[in-house]
Amino acid sequence: VQSLMESTQMALDTMERKLGLSEGPLTDGDSNQQDDDDNQQKDIKIEVGTSGNWTYEKWSSGIVKMYYNGTYSSAFSSGNYFGAYRGTAQILTYPFTLASVTYANVDHIAPNTGFCLLSTYDTTQLKFYPYNRTNLKETQSNIKVIAEIVGRWK
Repeated sequence: VQSLMESTQMALDTMERKLGLSEGPLTDGDSNQQDDDDNQQKDIKIEVGTSGNWTYEKWSSGIVKMYYNGTYSSAFSSGNYFGAYRGTAQILTYPFTLASVTYANVDHIAPNTGFCLLSTYDTTQLKFYPYNRTNLKETQSNIKVIAEIVGRWK
């Protein structure tokens, strides 16, 4: 889980540098490239906080990055979906309402090699369905889930 979060963060950091949204200089590996910091306004973190299982970073440009790290419980149905058994819908409510969402992702570690699919997301919450490759007839508790949201807070 930690390596997934680290690789996702590295990809987002690279994307932000290319879009000019990070504190670091944009380079493409060309030693002849000059930084034009005098003509670019730097985007800086103006708030870092936690709320429940969420941590978030607000940037001066209006960008927000939120990360969820928690657990949930689910019963898995007897129906077979894509070779797996679907659990009950899970909803993660954000710590505050966003102006817009540009990226949402969720993943979990379920017993017996499970996975999840993001169903919907909006400016207040995301909804996903957990799946498990074996038919668990009883409710499973303390299933680890992580989520990442990138959007705008203003």
